[in-house]
Amino acid sequence: MRPLRIKLLYLAVAPNLRIGGRGNAGDVLGVAQDRAAFARAQNPARGEMLNHVHIELYWEELGEEPILLNPAFYLETCKRVS
Repeated sequence: MRPLRIKLLYLAVAPNLRIGGRGNAGDVLGVAQDRAAFARAQNPARGEMLNHVHIELYWEELGEEPILLNPAFYLETCKRVS
């Protein structure tokens, strides 16, 4: 099985993780940043934005070009952690 790499944008990384490190199923990866407030401050005339996180998921193999995957399949199988 190829290793998966995930890239999360607009997320404050959890203190127990390091960027480029490894995580396990069920680990909390971080907390969404308040992008709406930032966007409002940068361009008030643009209108409201919902806070969100960008997710990029890749299959990687050493020496191979990474393959960008659609993360929807993986997210549909996840449970909300509260």
